[in-house]
Amino acid sequence: MTKPTNVVMLDFQDAQAMDEFIEMYERDASELYEGYENLMLIRVDEASCVAISVYADEDAQMRAHEVSKKRRSEITWIKEGLRLSGDLVVHHKQN
Repeated sequence: MTKPTNVVMLDFQDAQAMDEFIEMYERDASELYEGYENLMLIRVDEASCVAISVYADEDAQMRAHEVSKKRRSEITWIKEGLRLSGDLVVHHKQN
């Protein structure tokens, strides 16, 4: 079983900009990215994070990508971003 997955690395202008992004992501992501199975945001340092999103199918992943492209053009406080797309092939979850 594979699942379409994105890993996005983001560098922000400063810690405040990333905190604002985290607040927005926590508030809005579950409604913006339809068809997701998992949305995770990991703080790497004071102005960098990694987002991991797993989708039910490729159509949901593509719709989310379009939403991300539009929002990225509106968000000016992201200094740099890198998106990797692939398939989740192993997922261990402790109950």
